[in-house]
Amino acid sequence: MKIVRETKIFQGLVLRSFPYGDSDLILKIITDTSGKVGVIARRARESRKRTGVGTPDLFDQGTIQVTVSSGSLLTLKEFTLNESFRPKCDYIDGVTCASVLAETADSLIPENADCGDSPFRILKLSLEALSEATSRKTALRATFMGIANLLIDSGFLPEQSKPSPTSNGLRELLDLVERATEKKLVTKSSVAQMLELLKGA
Repeated sequence: MKIVRETKIFQGLVLRSFPYGDSDLILKIITDTSGKVGVIARRARESRKRTGVGTPDLFDQGTIQVTVSSGSLLTLKEFTLNESFRPKCDYIDGVTCASVLAETADSLIPENADCGDSPFRILKLSLEALSEATSRKTALRATFMGIANLLIDSGFLPEQSKPSPTSNGLRELLDLVERATEKKLVTKSSVAQMLELLKGA
């Protein structure tokens, strides 16, 4: 008997990826319909030429087609790139800021939660603003706004309590993310280094 698997199509943005088994990847993706989901990219660590399936990179945004296997397991079937993150500012600064935005979203947004499309829109707009940033200062400001909006949308920060968009304000937001999620942000120290470099400029 042939097993019929359900197919889903959504807009998504890649937050994280990590190895799974000998040749697969697990992708953590923020979507426009289902909050955050985990997707298995089969044989993604092998040559793309051999697999014939495009696997999105970190921070890529596009149309994602998945099949639903047993339970809620999602398997990547097809990915069509819409936007790729290409910072205009210093590349390391851009990737650092994008990484802390992605880690914040990954920490704050539960998997398979019914949270509408607002987290996806916030992260998409934040990465677009970050892509257009031409200096360390504007990159950090875009990061501040993105994290603040994610915290507000998640209910952890009242709009009227949002700190000023300063270095100290960004530090406050990162501390709040850690308190809200009870998890340390791995990327926080890299942002702290950027803030120190900005102070010394």
